[in-house]
Amino acid sequence: MNAGLIGTGYWGSIIKSKLINICDLKFVANLQTNYIDLLDQVDWVFICASTKSHYDIVKKCLNAGKHIFCEKPFTGDYDKAKELIDLANDKNLNLFIDNIFLHRKETLNLHKNFEQIKFVWNKSENINQDIYDSLLYHDIYLLLHSTGIESWEIIKNNTDIHTMELTLKFKNKTASFSYNRNMPYKEKFIILDELKIDYSYPKTDPLSEIISQIKIGNIDYKYNQELTLKSLKLLKKIRNYNNVKQFKCGIIKL
Repeated sequence: MNAGLIGTGYWGSIIKSKLINICDLKFVANLQTNYIDLLDQVDWVFICASTKSHYDIVKKCLNAGKHIFCEKPFTGDYDKAKELIDLANDKNLNLFIDNIFLHRKETLNLHKNFEQIKFVWNKSENINQDIYDSLLYHDIYLLLHSTGIESWEIIKNNTDIHTMELTLKFKNKTASFSYNRNMPYKEKFIILDELKIDYSYPKTDPLSEIISQIKIGNIDYKYNQELTLKSLKLLKKIRNYNNVKQFKCGIIKL
């Protein structure tokens, strides 16, 4: 498995440390590198650059005939994501979006038989990252994966750059999300009624496991892509709800 890596930031360095032990890593590039000239060396491209750059990079790499591993939340946009997934399928190329929490052992404890599910996330995080993309996206795909329900109604969304208090409802089920990105400690857990599942630190190495499964061809790409699109669609609905609410309150987001 000959691979190239585009992205040299925090998460790029983590993926690099996994790739060098699993693949033949041919190059590491950033957005200032002319990576197009390097693509002939590889079959797979791992993309860990900024979300806003994903669409352009993925499209160029697909048109060059390369399989893609892209960090979440893919392009962050449903329409652009669908365009790229359709392009990959038309070219018979593999495209995988890193919904990494699906590969955590803790996810096996998630189930559909609940009335209330609560996602809690406290951490110290760079607030320049969009809270929807950096935190909520993960929990949305976990919610959709565990329930199979797409038609969630938004009951409440109080969000700013530091915090989120969000509530969704479907029939008798309620899903709530409580985030604080201004805390001196890291804590992530999910509560299913009375069952608390701690996601704060992985008990295994899910990233290495994903890359290894890709290497041997043991990945359900279709499900990965479908879940990504469903998650981006619901994420867009939630984001738009908050933007409309702020506009009605006289707050205009520039």
